[in-house]
Amino acid sequence: MEQSSDLHLLKERVKRIFYHSYDNYLQHAYPYDELRPLTCDGQDTWGSFSLTLVDSLDTLVVLGNFTEFRRAVELLLENLDPNKNVNVSVFETNIRGMLYCFSLSRFQWSVVYYLLIFLPRGLGWIQSLDGRATEDCWTSRNGDLRYEKAALRALRALWSHRSPLGLIGNHINVLTGEWVGSEATIGAGVDSYFEYLLKGAIMFRLPELDAMFRDYREIIRKHMKFGSWHYMVSMKQGSVTSPLFQSLEAFWPGVLALAGDIEEAKESLLQYHQVWKKYGFLPEMYDINSGRPVSGRSAYPLRPGVYSYLYFYL
Repeated sequence: MEQSSDLHLLKERVKRIFYHSYDNYLQHAYPYDELRPLTCDGQDTWGSFSLTLVDSLDTLVVLGNFTEFRRAVELLLENLDPNKNVNVSVFETNIRGMLYCFSLSRFQWSVVYYLLIFLPRGLGWIQSLDGRATEDCWTSRNGDLRYEKAALRALRALWSHRSPLGLIGNHINVLTGEWVGSEATIGAGVDSYFEYLLKGAIMFRLPELDAMFRDYREIIRKHMKFGSWHYMVSMKQGSVTSPLFQSLEAFWPGVLALAGDIEEAKESLLQYHQVWKKYGFLPEMYDINSGRPVSGRSAYPLRPGVYSYLYFYL
């Protein structure tokens, strides 16, 4: 009984924290992308389409606030301009914003279609490489095979743009196919790409995606794994560019566990846990050689990767 009471109190606390941020965003920052907490005003950071509101839709559904959810959707439908030629943060927009709230609410609305644009070159309209296979999920929800074909075309295009070493960079120009960011990493810019190759293979029973993931895993072991850490390397030469750990890499042990590589997953997880014990959290970037957070990148933006994967897979 006491445990149930504690759980209820924690749930209520989470709700209060969410609504504190959400209500203040609407009052002081909407229609800008984000609320600046110190000056209590808004700023655009990702395309100027009210990203915080888009990103909050699924949480409103989870909390059971369908009245506010519908009001937020109507705000977006009335004010969102799908014809803007801007970078879109695919991760927040597709996954937490559009796909989750569609899946949770079953409320089909046309704005979702506007945010899935595909270019003739075949790479798709992408910001970094995040969120790629989530469009397969959208296909499974709406039954429109155009999205599946476009998503697979983008995946195959990225696969074809590997370096001779089999590595990929972390940012590609979708118009030219040229790598804008040529550092190979398992962290920022590509973390979701590797994650969804494996999850897409499992969810949609696509051996092609499984083969891609396992090939990448071997290449990562060969060129990027140093002891229990993974360094950033040049995608063309394979030489180390940055001996750093990024908090966005913390998903990797969970993905390895999902793939059946339990021992290797434990090996990396133990290293991450040592950093966590040292500071009480994972710094955004950690210099492996000096054993200290990188100057200016020592903040902790509440990234949940390591904890969520511990819960689901370990």
